Amino acid sequence: DEEATVGGGQEDHGGSAANFGGGGGAGASSSLPAVPRSGPGLVPAVAARLALLGPSVVVVADEVDQLMGRRPGGAGLEAVFALAKHPAGPATAFVAIANAVDLLERSSATIRAAAVEACESLLFQPYAADQLRSILKARLATAGDMGAAAVKALGPVQMEVKVRQVAKRSGDCRQIVCICEQALFVKENIKF
Repeated sequence: DEEATVGGGQEDHGGSAANFGGGGGAGASSSLPAVPRSGPGLVPAVAARLALLGPSVVVVADEVDQLMGRRPGGAGLEAVFALAKHPAGPATAFVAIANAVDLLERSSATIRAAAVEACESLLFQPYAADQLRSILKARLATAGDMGAAAVKALGPVQMEVKVRQVAKRSGDCRQIVCICEQALFVKENIKF
């Protein structure tokens, strides 16, 4: 399962969406101090950089559940939520993508309270075996002759077993893509 959490802390002013990376983001001035990796100066520095993008921004962050593993209680995730409330920052909406379905429930009380106030969770169901099978076949078909040879090398029974295993374990289509890559690699490196 994968979950996207959408949250915002200030009024929306109808501004633009922007991709803000760790390198300072679009429009970052060289006169601004470096953004610290952690500590009390992190949130104000990032909020100031976000403000350079305009009066309102949308931040999309993938794998935010990784923030939970670094510090107990989700201190890294608290910093993300603090950005939306920081007075130096623009109106900020977050799209936080996580593999952990219970990310907000496992977070600190501060995050849970903020989430109740300003977040909406969208749960994406795992892929079913039929969907995974279609993805696998389509991916291998795009490889042309090499894909057809990989299908032959993998065999229909082994392909079906792998699809059903992935569907039962997680339904994660990235695992199907990995199976495609492995089949193509094996076919490419084994000469018949």
